[in-house]
Amino acid sequence: MSSVEDRPVASPVAVAPTPHEWESLCAPDAHRDASLVDVIIPVYTGYDQTLRCIYSALASKQATPFNVLVVNDCSPDPALSGSLRNLAGDGLIELHELPTNLGFVGACNFGMTLHPERDVLLLNSDTEVHNDWLDRLRATACRGGSRPAARTISSFQTRASSSGSRGRWRWSCWRRRCGARGRS
Repeated sequence: MSSVEDRPVASPVAVAPTPHEWESLCAPDAHRDASLVDVIIPVYTGYDQTLRCIYSALASKQATPFNVLVVNDCSPDPALSGSLRNLAGDGLIELHELPTNLGFVGACNFGMTLHPERDVLLLNSDTEVHNDWLDRLRATACRGGSRPAARTISSFQTRASSSGSRGRWRWSCWRRRCGARGRS
């Protein structure tokens, strides 16, 4: 007989934000040039999940200045690509559309080359974030000024599979040493 802990947990199904939800967001207050962190979201498919991911990142208030940088990895979904262009046109995201599909790693690498002076956080497009998620991750990454210049912070996972991970971190990477931001 299996225990409750062994049973799979059903994740809620993501639903794209409503027009009213998007209208409640304002374009970022600070100019993107002042951002300390690029939150890079590589995108291929998953209309509802991707838009919910972007919305959750933008709707959560942070003290850390950040830029949502979306890399459209040559998505075959015209509705998703169109919605991403609309968000970029509204000033909510920085969008880069790749002419050919580079795959997840290629899209991540492309995004990381765009602003080498910024820290980087890679966020899967099926992830939802909440509250001061970025501030907490940055505080963890910046703990202790003598740490190496590159580090990885990952969420606790109860299963090795990437499926069913909605709402959890799968991979995040801080490229620069936090000491470069005023700590020694």
